[in-house]
Amino acid sequence: MRLHELQINNFRKLKNCKINFRDTTFLIGPNNAGKSSVFSAIDYFHKNSNLDREDYSKEYNEEEESYTYEDEVEIVAEYHNLPAAAHSWIGFKGRVISSQDQLDGETGNSIIYKKVWSLNQSKPKIFMKEYPRTRSALYAECRMQNAECRMQNAE
Repeated sequence: MRLHELQINNFRKLKNCKINFRDTTFLIGPNNAGKSSVFSAIDYFHKNSNLDREDYSKEYNEEEESYTYEDEVEIVAEYHNLPAAAHSWIGFKGRVISSQDQLDGETGNSIIYKKVWSLNQSKPKIFMKEYPRTRSALYAECRMQNAECRMQNAE
């Protein structure tokens, strides 16, 4: 499995950052540009902990002489080259998708994983892109509040 793309929104100085990864990727820039913040974002993305308030992007308001913090931090990662067995992994069923931009020799399997931290939430929300689910033709006319329909199809 290979990290293919990372999108970072409102994490420290990284307001809207998108990084494409290949076999070798270099982060080059002046001091205080956000290179270390990229690695911190990846670290937070892979562990189960909340962010500190100072990890949220902020802007200084000169009139009020204070900082205004963003409400949410969002990090989205796309991983490529998952093995064929990933289709049966717990939590991956229906979420392994075909990659559009694969390198030579890769499987073509990918996942897209997103975490969103909010200042007013104690834990991040976690999302995975998945194929849309469709209702079986047998149950196409059923609705949750229609118990009669459920009972007829159960017979």
